[in-house]
Amino acid sequence: MVSLLIDACKAGSIAFLLTFFLIPLFCWFSRRYSLVDMPDGVIKKHESPIPNLGGLAVYCGFAVASLSLLHTDAEFARFLLFGSALFLFIGLIDDRVCLTPGQKFFCQSIAALFFLKMGFCFVDQSIPSLMTCVVSFWWIVTVTNAFNLIDIMDGLAATTALGIALSLAIIALYIKAAILVLLVALIGSLFAFLWYNKPPACIYLGDAGALFIGGFLAVCTFLYPWSRHAMSGYLIPLFIFFVPLFELVALIVIRTYKGIPFYLPSPDHFSMYLVRNGWNKKSILWYIGFVSLFIAGVSILFFNQQISLVEFSISALFLVMTWLCFLTIRTV
Repeated sequence: MVSLLIDACKAGSIAFLLTFFLIPLFCWFSRRYSLVDMPDGVIKKHESPIPNLGGLAVYCGFAVASLSLLHTDAEFARFLLFGSALFLFIGLIDDRVCLTPGQKFFCQSIAALFFLKMGFCFVDQSIPSLMTCVVSFWWIVTVTNAFNLIDIMDGLAATTALGIALSLAIIALYIKAAILVLLVALIGSLFAFLWYNKPPACIYLGDAGALFIGGFLAVCTFLYPWSRHAMSGYLIPLFIFFVPLFELVALIVIRTYKGIPFYLPSPDHFSMYLVRNGWNKKSILWYIGFVSLFIAGVSILFFNQQISLVEFSISALFLVMTWLCFLTIRTV
């Protein structure tokens, strides 16, 4: 237990330092070769082109730190790193040539099938294996795209990912799971990236970073015994991923209501609603931070059976109602 915690701290420190010093280099490289995110006046409202290789810098710091602390028998971690690299590569292509929704889904499906082939999926003896594979496939693709959708404001995706990774890391610490090392490495990289990505951002994750982080965190949930006490344990990952999943569902509903295909961009993201209601970007990030801490606390208590299913459900309902309330109340 102590050695696992020490390895995790080392991984987080190495990842933070590597990412922190790599990002200025990636910023220079992006500007030098015009690898930038161009404003469009609709969703992307930044005033000038911004480098978008931040996801590659995060992955480099995360991967190097993880590999340096992995034990020889940690084969699952190497598969995780390779599969995450597939999502990263898909995002890099999309950042350059702008894949169609169909092309992006096809590529994401290949990455998701790789993880299934390597044995990454929800496992429960009471559920047929075919069903768990189907659910696992859609979980990977859904969470990955949800993360891609929330990456529309300075610091938002990184802050959300930090909250999710922290929740998973604390639970991994309770069950003494080796995935803790990789999660803390990601947390270290994200903290370093957030220094440059906080408003006003000087670098973006890009689709590469959003897809890699979403895919990695989605697959991490397969390594936890969610149903060790009851089937209701599977509600925990849904709750932990509340922010990106609720954003995805809301966008599908709103765009369908407006007659817009759900996969086309529109200014209906929750962060845009908050900005229109008088919030500034920093206050939105603080709000996401507090929501993440609330989610982490409730999830850990429920995982350890310190609160009941009823109390967990009431907490989830409270979060949803608070979320909807903030979206509709103006602050100015």
